[in-house]
Parts: sequence; C-alpha cells; structure tokens
Amino acid sequence: MGALLHYVVGLGATVIIPQVVPADLAKLYERILPLVPEDLPRDGGERP
Repeated sequence: MGALLHYVVGLGATVIIPQVVPADLAKLYERILPLVPEDLPRDGGERP
C-alpha cells in the first residue's frame, strides 16, 4: 500500500496542470505517509 501510494501520488502529480513543484510534492508526502499503516504484509496478501 505504501508503495502504491507513492506511485499514485507521484504519477498524478506529473499529469495535473499546473504541475506540482517538487517542494509542494514533498510537503504532501510528509502529510500522507504517516497515514500508511506500518504493519502491511510484504507479500501483497491480506492483513491478519
């Protein structure tokens, strides 16, 4: 999920107009990454 979040935010930031400047994108990551649970399974499976 964390990697997917990076991908979606990063990809979305590249296609919107006006483009998100790198400093603003970094601030966005700082706000949303704490919301990603740390106990996600590494194999893509469901959580217990």
